[in-house]
Amino acid sequence: HVDETLVFTDNVDQHLELATPELHPIVCQIGGRTPAYAIKASQMVHERYGYDEINLNIDCPSNRVSGKRCFGAILMADPHKDTAYAMVEAMAEGVQTSMSDGDKDKQEVDGRADELGENIATSTHPSAPISIPISVKTRVGCETPDGVCLDTTEHLITFVRNLRQHGCHRFYIHARKCVIGGLSPIQNRIVPP
Repeated sequence: HVDETLVFTDNVDQHLELATPELHPIVCQIGGRTPAYAIKASQMVHERYGYDEINLNIDCPSNRVSGKRCFGAILMADPHKDTAYAMVEAMAEGVQTSMSDGDKDKQEVDGRADELGENIATSTHPSAPISIPISVKTRVGCETPDGVCLDTTEHLITFVRNLRQHGCHRFYIHARKCVIGGLSPIQNRIVPP
């Protein structure tokens, strides 16, 4: 769901009222580029609908999303990376501000060490208690409309490390890069390595 849609649509129940007990654990994936909407959308998804995780889509390469609307996979590239970091930070803030004092006392943190050797409890947004994880789905890399290829391991590790520093707790990596502005979403599932 696009964060803007969640904030401005009167009847979001038809889209989000899916978090029934038999479906748990359940993740709500949102897309967008406006941190103020991300805060509100995260609060809504967590408080009203009870999702177990909120995921930011930094994976979609479609022209409508990564081109015209400038979110999705384009958030991996300069100058849009700062928007990705701000979105994750806003989502973490939305979950933090939606917590009651009792929830803060019962803070749940996944203490497993990540592949970068950092503890999740110490690498989240500074002093932000969490009640549900903020995650990101992204690609191993992307090729921008101007032909810049961002598909090195170093680029991905730096991007993930920076997202983690802004409040991301989990990562889902689509194991292929995408070409933004050159291929359709269907082609992006089969053409790029």
